[in-house]
Amino acid sequence: MSARESILAALQVLLAPLVATGCIDRSRAEQLPSLPAIVVRPGRETASEQLMGMIDRRLSVQIEIYAQGPVPDAAADSVLAGVWAALATNRNLGLAMDAFVEGEHDVGWEFAATDQVRATLTAYVNYRTVFGAM
Repeated sequence: MSARESILAALQVLLAPLVATGCIDRSRAEQLPSLPAIVVRPGRETASEQLMGMIDRRLSVQIEIYAQGPVPDAAADSVLAGVWAALATNRNLGLAMDAFVEGEHDVGWEFAATDQVRATLTAYVNYRTVFGAM
């Protein structure tokens, strides 16, 4: 498993307690079983070579929160707050590798129908690999 996949898997485990199903999806290929729901996707990744054959990487991760309610953004807000609290208190994601979640993040909102929302929190994870490894 690549370091990137290890990070995404750790995020799934970390965020699972925040939704009733306990399941964090990696895609929206199928209808979500219930709301609120969380989908974790990798975003842009940059890399820069450092000394002694090590590569420092920065991975953006989109954490999508789907919710429904009379005030849709309020319905997503408690899950969004829980996601950020989980990231802020587990900055190394429980991984043995050299990885940490930055404090910088972005949140975007998309509204559908009259009572549904997708809040996307973009978090940034820095990690290090040896040259030639992912």
